[in-house]
Amino acid sequence: MRADLMNADAEREGNGFRPLSKKKTSLIDYTLKTAEKALAKTGNKHGYYYTLRALAQHLEKFCGDKTRLCDVDKDFIMSFVEYLRNDAHNINYLRADDKDKWRDVALSENSQHRLFANLHYIIKKAQKEKIISKDPFDEIEVEDKPKEKSGTREYLVADELKRLMVTEARNDMVKRAFLFSCFCGLRWSDVVNLSWGNLKTDDVGFFADVTMIKTDKPVKAYISDMGKQFLPERPHDEKDADKVFNLPKNDQANKILKRWANDAKITKHVTFHVSRHTAATMLLNLDVPLEIVAKQLGHGKISTTQIYAKIMGKTQKAAIDKQNDLFK
Repeated sequence: MRADLMNADAEREGNGFRPLSKKKTSLIDYTLKTAEKALAKTGNKHGYYYTLRALAQHLEKFCGDKTRLCDVDKDFIMSFVEYLRNDAHNINYLRADDKDKWRDVALSENSQHRLFANLHYIIKKAQKEKIISKDPFDEIEVEDKPKEKSGTREYLVADELKRLMVTEARNDMVKRAFLFSCFCGLRWSDVVNLSWGNLKTDDVGFFADVTMIKTDKPVKAYISDMGKQFLPERPHDEKDADKVFNLPKNDQANKILKRWANDAKITKHVTFHVSRHTAATMLLNLDVPLEIVAKQLGHGKISTTQIYAKIMGKTQKAAIDKQNDLFK
């Protein structure tokens, strides 16, 4: 029966008609159900759960709740892009209980890019589940897609890391976890879920054997002696399944990091994710090949790692341009 319907769809498409809908599935309902499945699978609200919930809110503002998955075509996508660029505002989804603190600002380029990518993720998933027969995103030209703005990833240099090491933090476990991540590149979600059983040694060295929460990708992240020193001492009664770091929620940890960075006289906006950026740029500064850095950080595409190389190039150019002032 399904094969007959697929053949009928192909015939209709060949004659210039839209394929028949096999299920009148609501776009927003499907997005929210996918978000709930992501939460049930990972237990992590800071991954796909929040981003897909935010997408659902934007879709409701853009098209209401009557739109079906089969209604998403090239015209719909292009109109959504226009909405993101011109009409959409930032949604601090469940981040502030006080509505007076909600910001009413236009979406950044990176937010537009993420929402566009998340809508594509939903459509690809629906296609894979045979709810729709084709991916309309294939018809979108590259120049029409929202772009991710490069060069905005904050990272710390060696001198700043040294200052943090000798500066006390309000929560020593947060300090340890942040510095540990600076030397191995694991995300917050992977560090907070790291268990003693994940830490292993092979004939090459000491490493964290994890399946990354965000990407569901297995990664073997090697840990240097420098990074190893920030691991807490394992109690004798700790089981392999027990967590290595006893950490507060991500928002609270970032507040601790901000105060700690200020005490260390660091003016950069320091969040936990800065540690991952720091690990990437540190390795590239040490002339580690892009492919190796990508493998250490679990990047699915080498182009993701190349972003850090571009950032370093801009920083290097800004530094060399300071020579110009010497001879004015």
